[in-house]
Amino acid sequence: VLTNEHFLLRMGAADSGELLSAAIHDPSSHVVAVAIRAYARGLDSLNVAVLGDALTRAGSPGMRVRYIHASRLLRKWDRLQFLLALYPVYAETDRHSIDTAIRRWIAHANLSFVEAPSRQRLLIRHALETAQSQYPSDFWARLRHLL
Repeated sequence: VLTNEHFLLRMGAADSGELLSAAIHDPSSHVVAVAIRAYARGLDSLNVAVLGDALTRAGSPGMRVRYIHASRLLRKWDRLQFLLALYPVYAETDRHSIDTAIRRWIAHANLSFVEAPSRQRLLIRHALETAQSQYPSDFWARLRHLL
């Protein structure tokens, strides 16, 4: 679909969203990397639905790690909710990557003072309780404090 990032960056705004969505789902790690870089440069906004769908279709552990790391491009509370929701599904195979992404979220949480909407905060707390009950970690208390 895509051969280089320059092509993506020159696309018009009307086409870029569809093109990036297709690219992030591509089986080629090179194409996915180009799409993630384009999202990072602000060509379009990456959302939870697109990233989650790409993650479920990931063909290899390396691609899953790439998508987990790409969660850094989500909005603050969407990112945390996304990451916490990964534990029941991916903890057996990708726990280290998820834990690393959560630690990064904690390290950067105070850089944005945007509060989570009350409904989302409830969903995050529920996901936190679920993950905490099944997967011991040293950062659960810090996450509870930040909520």
